[in-house]
Amino acid sequence: MPDIDNRSIEIVVQNNTRGDLEIQDADIASPGTVWITGKNAEKGTTLKTYATMRIGAKTEKKKGDVNFAVHFSGLGPVPITINAVNNIKGATRPDCAGNSAVHANIETISNQDENHLIYRVVLTSNVSTGITYKTRIRSKV
Repeated sequence: MPDIDNRSIEIVVQNNTRGDLEIQDADIASPGTVWITGKNAEKGTTLKTYATMRIGAKTEKKKGDVNFAVHFSGLGPVPITINAVNNIKGATRPDCAGNSAVHANIETISNQDENHLIYRVVLTSNVSTGITYKTRIRSKV
């Protein structure tokens, strides 16, 4: 965990979809922000179905901002994007843009210290109701 005046944010990504997901890209957007050792998002890393992955970043400078985005591919026509921000203006909840095949629920794991936040993003498959209707046309002869 970073020093008390530094900031960090960690995301536990839980893949409850019907397929594996792969990190297509990961970006750190704030100067002075680095991946937390062992929690970095590396392009090409696979998140298997029903597995979890912990991704996190921290500031290396006092009172800096943490801001990163991770893009997953594997299901749906466009990437699933998780954005995480913890800035000096106040703790910000992460957001996730799913697609037609995947949606996300975001849960707070720890926000007792606004400088060090942990969230869970649960990815699940969008499924239809599975109900199909068959119509039979009968003709009189």
